[in-house]
Amino acid sequence: MRWVRVSPFVVVMLLLIGSVQAALAHAEYVSSEPGQGANVALAPSNVTVTFTEDLDPASTTLKVVGPDGQDVTNGKTEVSTSATKVATVPIKAGGDGTYTVNWHSVSDDDKHAEDGSFTFTVGAAGQVAPATGHTQPGIGMFQGSLELVIGVGGLLLLMLGGALRLRRARQ
Repeated sequence: MRWVRVSPFVVVMLLLIGSVQAALAHAEYVSSEPGQGANVALAPSNVTVTFTEDLDPASTTLKVVGPDGQDVTNGKTEVSTSATKVATVPIKAGGDGTYTVNWHSVSDDDKHAEDGSFTFTVGAAGQVAPATGHTQPGIGMFQGSLELVIGVGGLLLLMLGGALRLRRARQ
């Protein structure tokens, strides 16, 4: 039976590659009450948003803007201790029209921030803007993927090292 020696570098690279999936998960919008595009007869007393990941209660915020452009948020955003993916904020009625909910979520796991918005209407149905969700400005599609770059770079270095070792063995 022949034993294969594995260098510590290989072990570290495999662990880094295995951790990439967890690093790419962030607290993104899943659903809300009222829902995106919903039309309700009366203004709700609060807005609740559910996210994909556990939230950092100190950093996650919901801000609701009424039809007249005024902030109708009526208190602090609360993250439930029993449902840590859910944030709720009380609001005051701002009349009939379109309300915009601007959310800022921070993942409790990796502290990665996401921002987005959605709208709902109160009273007569109006034109509702589509939901948006985007990462912090200026970072774009590469945000939160440092581990991916390290993992892929490490894998390429590992392959290059293996090729060089094989080449030396043949000489």
